[in-house]
Amino acid sequence: MPLTTDTGFDRKELDDLRDDINALFIKRFGDGIDLDDSQTPGMLAGVLSEVDDTLEKLAQGVYNSFFVLKSSGANLDDLAAELEVYRKPAVNAYVELQIDGYVDPDSPTIIPEETQFSTPDGQVFSTMADTKITQQATYVDSGGNTQPLEDDDGNVLGRQIVQAVAIETGTASNVMPNTIVNPEDSIDGFYAVTNPSAATGGGDPETDDELRQRVLANRL
Repeated sequence: MPLTTDTGFDRKELDDLRDDINALFIKRFGDGIDLDDSQTPGMLAGVLSEVDDTLEKLAQGVYNSFFVLKSSGANLDDLAAELEVYRKPAVNAYVELQIDGYVDPDSPTIIPEETQFSTPDGQVFSTMADTKITQQATYVDSGGNTQPLEDDDGNVLGRQIVQAVAIETGTASNVMPNTIVNPEDSIDGFYAVTNPSAATGGGDPETDDELRQRVLANRL
């Protein structure tokens, strides 16, 4: 068993395992056995040493799974759970979208829930509620004056704010202001969309190193 009291688990390398197999063959079959890799006994010795190497790696993984500083993945999750510490999952980013649309008393512009908008680099966000544009909006110009919201041809526009959530989890969805500008689908009455503020809250799954630090902190 590759365990020592001084170094813990001492796994042999593949070359050392092959030497052990060769020595066993010589002991069983005599010094005259040809253990060259091109010969059948040598090929068999090579296969057996690779099997032993796989078993050694498996045993090392089992041994390491008992230690926070050496374990990883699901093994580390199990150790952390014993202290009621759990890996933080990936989470979605959220953002407020400013949507402009044409005002038509007979047919209001409706942006249904789960309508998708995106950034030029492909970060997609989905609205979290139905939005209806029924009346003209205003804005404050650079001179501080309130102006009616219109398109370049003078057509009346309304404006609504709606919360949206990123389709994909991760920090990449924490996009900068004024980058969510593309509708993913055709929408009757739609004019423009943007995000006045950055998207926030998106996070990647907690890494082994991050989880390991929290586990150690909970042991203090």
